[in-house]
Amino acid sequence: MDQLLQADMWQIADACPRLIQCIPTLIRDEDNEEDVLKVDYEENEIGDDAADSARYGLQNMLSPAFKPKHIELAERLAEVAQRAPTPQDAVHNQSMAARWFDSTYKSKSRPFRLNRRRPQ
Repeated sequence: MDQLLQADMWQIADACPRLIQCIPTLIRDEDNEEDVLKVDYEENEIGDDAADSARYGLQNMLSPAFKPKHIELAERLAEVAQRAPTPQDAVHNQSMAARWFDSTYKSKSRPFRLNRRRPQ
């Protein structure tokens, strides 16, 4: 956050008064310089929750995007083909890898269902 602010790559809107109030009060943690010292709201009526929220939002926004399925699959199949001793083994191994990849990808992309009771 500090580096983004210093490089003028992040602007904080006036609509975030808690964050603006919170940032000057943050103290670096001596054990981990990448982190700030935890301050509860009750101690100084500001806390560090606004800064934590901004940090998580920035991390999510700046993290690398996921590769599309077809690109990830093509890379995986190329790796498998390179390791195969013969062309016939490469075809067989690619087929098995594609099946495994497809089943794994399907299980990751399923929606999460909560076991809630329906009202009677």
